[in-house]
Amino acid sequence: MASARTPRQRVLFEIAKAGNVVHLQSSKITDEDALVIAKGLKENSKLQLLDLEDNEIGDAGARAIGLALRTKSNLCNLYMTSNMIGDAGARAIAEGLQASPELADFRMDTNQIGDAGAQAIGVALRNKANLSILNLDENKIGDAGARAIAEGLQTSTALTELRMSSNQIGDAGAQAIGAALGNKANLSMLDLHENKIGDAGARAIAEGLRTSTALAKLGMHANQIGDAGAQAIGSALQNKANLSMLYLSSNKIGDAGARSIAEGLQTSIELIDLRMDTNQIGDTGAQAIGSALRNKPDLSVLYLDENKIGDAGARAIAEGLQTSAELTDLRMQTNQIGDAGAQAIGLALRNKANLSMLYLEENNIGDAGASAVAEGLQTSTALTELRMHTNQFGDTGAKAIGSALRNKPNLSVLGLNSNKIGDSGARAIAEGLKTSTALAVLDMFNNQIGDAGAQAIGSALRNKAGLAMLYLSSNQIGDSGARAIAEGIQGSAVLTALRMHDNQIGDAGAQAIGFALWNKAELSKLSLSQNQISPSVVQLFSKRLPANCEFSTCPIIRVRLTSFKQGAFNQTFVP
Repeated sequence: MASARTPRQRVLFEIAKAGNVVHLQSSKITDEDALVIAKGLKENSKLQLLDLEDNEIGDAGARAIGLALRTKSNLCNLYMTSNMIGDAGARAIAEGLQASPELADFRMDTNQIGDAGAQAIGVALRNKANLSILNLDENKIGDAGARAIAEGLQTSTALTELRMSSNQIGDAGAQAIGAALGNKANLSMLDLHENKIGDAGARAIAEGLRTSTALAKLGMHANQIGDAGAQAIGSALQNKANLSMLYLSSNKIGDAGARSIAEGLQTSIELIDLRMDTNQIGDTGAQAIGSALRNKPDLSVLYLDENKIGDAGARAIAEGLQTSAELTDLRMQTNQIGDAGAQAIGLALRNKANLSMLYLEENNIGDAGASAVAEGLQTSTALTELRMHTNQFGDTGAKAIGSALRNKPNLSVLGLNSNKIGDSGARAIAEGLKTSTALAVLDMFNNQIGDAGAQAIGSALRNKAGLAMLYLSSNQIGDSGARAIAEGIQGSAVLTALRMHDNQIGDAGAQAIGFALWNKAELSKLSLSQNQISPSVVQLFSKRLPANCEFSTCPIIRVRLTSFKQGAFNQTFVP
């Protein structure tokens, strides 16, 4: 058999049989290769670490590896992440681990393991007192598998990290896991996000965590947890002084649950990342959270978007953030925040020099609120993304924002669509963007911008080589504005999307745009519908595109383009 091996397989064999550490991650190892590696491992009596993550190993290869592991009593670390291993392969690996009492770090995340495989793994874990890290994220494990894993972990008192996110675990599985956590005093990370855990499961997890005073990271987002579960979690957090990250996004937590979480966080002075977006939190819950944030000087990330927070809640959050000088990412979009709330947020931002991302879109912010936010951003020179679209501010707010943007060289995304910005506001935004050479996305569609504003924007775009997306649809831009935009994007070689439909562009403006797109090999989306462009100009326009672009010449011209590289217009536009 050895003579039939390829040169590559001979190298794999030699690596596998030599040394106590075998690193073969990201090596495109197939089942056939795994068979060769397994033979090498059988001759390796020193193996302590085996890393086969990010390969193409399926059940057949895993069975061979599992068989080779049966004599590896010194094995401490096994990494099989990101392969194609199912239940049969997992059973074989589990069987192989029976003789490895020193196992400390075991990772089989991102495979295709279901309950049968997880049950076998659970059995293998029963004598692993030194197990510190177990990662089974992104598999297909349900309640039966989770119960078996939990049973296997009963004696693993050294456990510090348990990850079983993105599986199919419900309350029954979570209850078993919670019971297993009762003696895990050193647990620092628990990640169970994106499962099917409801209040009963959350209560059990919370009960299990009561003695885990070292807990630093808890991820239970994207489950089905309501107020009752959140209240239990909040109670369990009260002695977690080292907690740094808490993710409870995309659940069903309302004000009562939010109040309990806030109470639990009072002593967590190390908190740096709190995410409770996409819940049902209103002003009362937000007020409690704001109070809890007052002693969080290291807080860097706060997500409260897609809740029901109004001005009162926003004011409380802003007050809580006053001492969080390290804040880098604040997201409060899709709430019910008006000018009063935005004004409070603006005040809180004044000492946030490291702020990189601010999302306030889809609220009720008018000129007064936008002006206050802009004032708060004056010292945030690290800003990379500002999203305030779908609000109610016009030129006054836009002028303030434009002024704030002047010292933002790293700004890459600016979203101001669906407001009431006219020419004077657009001119101010354009002036502010002149030094933002990193700009990649500019979204100002659905405003009231005419030629004067478009001309200013076009001028500001001339040094934006990295501009990828420009959205100016549903404005009042005519030929002179279109010509200025065309001139501005001449040097934007990576432009992928240009949308200027629903304006007042005629033949002259369309021709200018056509010339500007001549060298745009990355363009995949172009929209010029609902303008005043004649079919004959579309014909001329098309001649400026590569020959493999497809389009018809019917009265309503539809041009399709997927990529100037590969040849197809993907976006329909109707002149």
